[in-house]
Amino acid sequence: ASAAAVGMPAKRQAVTNPQNTFYATKRLIGRKFNDDEVKK
Repeated sequence: ASAAAVGMPAKRQAVTNPQNTFYATKRLIGRKFNDDEVKK
């Protein structure tokens, strides 16, 4: 397994590996699981 990337390396990885990259997760806090933005 590969190591977790944090910060700018994670943001750069989003271009080459979008399926396995989480970013901007703070905007999901407090939302319902069935919210359209969360489903994306």
